[in-house]
Amino acid sequence: TRDEWVTLLDGKGFPVGPVRTVPEAFQCPQAQHRHMVMELDNHPAVAPGKIYLPGMPIQYGGSGSDGDDGGVGSDDNRGGDGSPYEGVLPPPMLGQHTDEILREILDMDPMEIRRLEKEEVLECWKPSSD
Repeated sequence: TRDEWVTLLDGKGFPVGPVRTVPEAFQCPQAQHRHMVMELDNHPAVAPGKIYLPGMPIQYGGSGSDGDDGGVGSDDNRGGDGSPYEGVLPPPMLGQHTDEILREILDMDPMEIRRLEKEEVLECWKPSSD
């Protein structure tokens, strides 16, 4: 088994560790201690509730005590709930920012955007009316 291989190779001069499934990786003590899992509110159009995403694997900052290096995930940068990811938004929906980018950054005419949408050249996300 995986654990037998880790036990067999541990201490033999090989860097060794288990290959984890995503749920195992999110629940492992090191990931929890290093705040490497982001718990975010899911996009309401998809499903209400929480989603869990990988956080920052490398945390930068000054040196601190008790392993707190002052970087992302450190006590200095935590939100009110203790999460270093306060204010982080869930991944955008496909096309969620297309209209905004085309109008505000590329200064495209709204009618041109609608025409390109109808021709299926691009897709602007719209919340479902359900």
